[in-house]
Amino acid sequence: NPFQIFGSLPILNPHGFETSSGSYYPINALLFFSWLMMPLKNAFLADVGEVPFYIIGIVTIYSILKKYKVHSVLALLSGFLWVLIPNVLKQLRNGAQYDVICAALFLSVINSLLLLKDNFRFRNGLIFGISIVLFIGTKVTNLIWLVGLLPFISYSLFKELKFKKIRLFKILEVFFPVALMIILFGGYIYLKNYIYTGN
Repeated sequence: NPFQIFGSLPILNPHGFETSSGSYYPINALLFFSWLMMPLKNAFLADVGEVPFYIIGIVTIYSILKKYKVHSVLALLSGFLWVLIPNVLKQLRNGAQYDVICAALFLSVINSLLLLKDNFRFRNGLIFGISIVLFIGTKVTNLIWLVGLLPFISYSLFKELKFKKIRLFKILEVFFPVALMIILFGGYIYLKNYIYTGN
């Protein structure tokens, strides 16, 4: 039931242009749902569009727990347990919603952070940047969740950098792709909002 395409509600002001607040909302999930509607010219695929994110959530939880040396079977069962949480499972009947997407992307931010912590290099910085971008470009409230994750991000990276005595050049080499990804693929909607509204 995607009721907004590209975040635009059909509300016009007397001058004839779009003024709905929805048009200023982050559009990553809406863009994904609209791509799913294009092949069949209907909402069927968009209504099941969250299903891949259930799978992504399971795989991501498995990957996170394996990084902490949890037994494979227990890690996999924990991933399936996440899907069976009532608030996650009930999203299946609602069609094209954001909640499971946001949860799976939040888990991917944690997983990519642990990947970067284990191996501090350009490629992992790029993956970390992309996961942050997808996360903040999906819902405005995800910024709050990201801020809540900042102590864990800071502690993990600071501890690792201090332990390995990594030089400033290496730090800049890794954090440049993170910043670039955020600006290019996650921050554009916020920049657009600022240009259009000053907010």
